[in-house]
Amino acid sequence: MKKQLVVFYSRTGATRRLAHRLAERLDADVEEIFELHPRRGILRCVFDALSGHEPDIAAPLFKASDYERVIVGSPVWAGRVASPVRSYLVAYSETFREVSFFCTCYRHGFSAFADMASLCDRLPRATLMVLASATDVGASVALDGFVRQLASARR
Repeated sequence: MKKQLVVFYSRTGATRRLAHRLAERLDADVEEIFELHPRRGILRCVFDALSGHEPDIAAPLFKASDYERVIVGSPVWAGRVASPVRSYLVAYSETFREVSFFCTCYRHGFSAFADMASLCDRLPRATLMVLASATDVGASVALDGFVRQLASARR
């Protein structure tokens, strides 16, 4: 079994691309969060993020407690963590040994990390914020730095 698990939700594909690139570099297992009742439209996403809604999500394939580190990825909706990730963190974060976060955003979104830390009731070991428009090409340098942060945290 691998030592790290990358867990993410993606509505448009930007966070998914980043999650898979990260998992490949870390040789980590990957878990995508799926909503039981998928949403339509950005306004619903914004409302759910601002209201703290926790939608029903599918049961995960991997047990977070089996991993030394769980790395959770989310798009940023209205400056907040995406509601499906909120649901995952509420349900499973108490089983995390160590946690780190990454987010994709269109403008700003660092408050999403505060949301995630609050939901986990702990600070992350490392964080990464990437513009959604840069997940294909421009994120390489930031991703390398994040991987180095994670590697140095293991020592």
